[in-house]
Amino acid sequence: MMFSSAYKYQVNQWYFRPTDVFLASYPRSGNTWMRLLLSDVIKQLGGETTQPGGNVIPDVYKVDIEDWYRNPRIKIPFRIIKTHEPFDLISDYRIIYLFRHPADCLCSYYHYQLRSPKFRKNNSGIDEFCLNLINQWCGHINSYLEAAKTDSDRLLFVSYESLNNNPLESLKNACNFMDLDITESQAKIAVTNQQFRQLKSLSQQGDSQTLGFAENGGYQNFFRRGEINSSAQELSGNTRETINHKSQNLYNQMRELESQKVTNINSN
Repeated sequence: MMFSSAYKYQVNQWYFRPTDVFLASYPRSGNTWMRLLLSDVIKQLGGETTQPGGNVIPDVYKVDIEDWYRNPRIKIPFRIIKTHEPFDLISDYRIIYLFRHPADCLCSYYHYQLRSPKFRKNNSGIDEFCLNLINQWCGHINSYLEAAKTDSDRLLFVSYESLNNNPLESLKNACNFMDLDITESQAKIAVTNQQFRQLKSLSQQGDSQTLGFAENGGYQNFFRRGEINSSAQELSGNTRETINHKSQNLYNQMRELESQKVTNINSN
């Protein structure tokens, strides 16, 4: 499922290490935002003065992770790697799983895909796109829900909604989960630097060097709106009703697990 057939992934998977931590998600669920927040505190731990952008966490589909982590600026005792794979392909590792309400997630994914001329040529509209992918979204999130029944100690769940409403707490929870010792001040600096509007501005400028990652086809609509429930303005009522019917129970279960995990982390 997802992108595991990509050449870079096929090469990289042979070099995964037991200590690796994966930032996993269905596309357009806040993965890149969390990467930038974590990158900021990692660079601060290395003694750097940080600014908006500055990603130092590799995308398993785009770069050689062995070569990437030879960078002497990354001074933490484990590697963090971005992926969009379902649980069974990374089940041996610690995982931070980011998820988002499916209607918003799939609308964002639709606009991301519009960068592709081939997609635009065959575009059948946002409603059909979302309806065609909702079962895939459900399967992806369910793989992590099922895993939480037996592997909960190695999983942390972070919703886009929590990340959007309180990025400081989401960042601190992620760092606590990984035993990454950061100060309140470092977390606040990261959140200030990596505000959505600043990242959107960098992407609109096409500034890949400052952002720290490149996007095939450019950054159009990469950081688009960043709002909660924006799909209400884009999808028909029938489409939203169908999506909610298929997915709301899964989403609610994941939000409950997110809350439980945060409580457990903060009580330790």
